[in-house]
Amino acid sequence: RDTIIPGTHDSATCSIPKAAPFSAVGRTQNRTITDQLNRGARYLDLRVGGKGTNEENIFIYHGFLSGAKFVPILNCIVEFISDNPGEFLFLEIVLEYGRKITDEQRAFLFDSIKSALGENII
Repeated sequence: RDTIIPGTHDSATCSIPKAAPFSAVGRTQNRTITDQLNRGARYLDLRVGGKGTNEENIFIYHGFLSGAKFVPILNCIVEFISDNPGEFLFLEIVLEYGRKITDEQRAFLFDSIKSALGENII
């Protein structure tokens, strides 16, 4: 009757540099996406935002702290799915509160997700 889905909050924040101001608060995870998936997480909370106007400049954010570019994080997810075709993941990909994104960045984000996950998207 009830289903429990193990997951992580601000899942990709381990990519925020430890030396960044306030990183002790903003880095809510100390394991990579790959590590989290290998340890059983099946729900990922990915918060993104744009930097500048280059369409590919979509980064992981937690508040004002930025981490890795989004596409390498997405590639880790794709690799996990390829290696574990029987697994089912829930991805919540949202624009971080207060972050902006250009129309070109939004299109790049959607195209990247669609291209990477293709028929795996439900």
